[in-house]
Amino acid sequence: MSEPYQISAGTVVMEANSRFPSAAVQVSHLDLVRRKQHVLKPEGAYRIDLCVTQRRASRMRFERWAADRFERPGRLFVVPPGETLAVWNDLGRETVIVCHLYTEVMSRWLEETIETDLLDMSADVASEAIGQLMLRLREEVCHPGFASETMIEGLTLQLAVELQRHYREASPPAESGRLAAWRLRRIDDRIRSSDEPPSLSELAALCRLSIRQLSRGFRASHGISIGQHVARLRIEKAKEALASDQSIKIVAWQLGFCSSAAFSFAFRKATGLTPSEFRGLTASRR
Repeated sequence: MSEPYQISAGTVVMEANSRFPSAAVQVSHLDLVRRKQHVLKPEGAYRIDLCVTQRRASRMRFERWAADRFERPGRLFVVPPGETLAVWNDLGRETVIVCHLYTEVMSRWLEETIETDLLDMSADVASEAIGQLMLRLREEVCHPGFASETMIEGLTLQLAVELQRHYREASPPAESGRLAAWRLRRIDDRIRSSDEPPSLSELAALCRLSIRQLSRGFRASHGISIGQHVARLRIEKAKEALASDQSIKIVAWQLGFCSSAAFSFAFRKATGLTPSEFRGLTASRR
């Protein structure tokens, strides 16, 4: 083991820190004495993180999630390449195995790519097979035996396959013609994350589809156009805003309308009431 060294949240003792052609593997013992936010963003690799002891983390949030969405990290979580994950630690001791599985090597091993949103299936990975492979990796890097590098390459190949299986099995295909659940969720997250309505090209890029595929699939899923859906969600946000003490002019501006008149016209068309009438009706019911 290495000598203890300090990090912002406490002390780390590194049991192993090894690099191989297919992966980098670390085994760390942490003594966490201060609560901190840690930002993880692996480039060119899947970061597979297994806590052998009790996980000392209170919450986590991927950058692409809605601003108010947080989850508690599972015993095993994954950060896909290029994604940014913020983790807030609690206090206490934990032992963690981290494997950075290089995507370049995975692409040579596995011909198919994963066509799904990885994030919803990454915060808490309930795969016994992946967990057992991570424990085997720890044993091999901490206590190498005969042909250890060959053994580690075989274990990382199995990890790559099991990771593919996890994402595919956890994300069943959508019904014919409809958008997958992760694409619908990504559209709604984008609409709710900003007062400025998204363009079709932006949403198509987020869903990795053409505009035509997106439009057809969305209508098949919801029975309305994306434009109608955006308008509906904006009206819901307007109703929430009108429950506050903000002026109608400010509410219109925050929702991206060019004027109070344009906001009033859109709101009345959707609800049958002007913003002032809706606010008065809401107030009378309190």
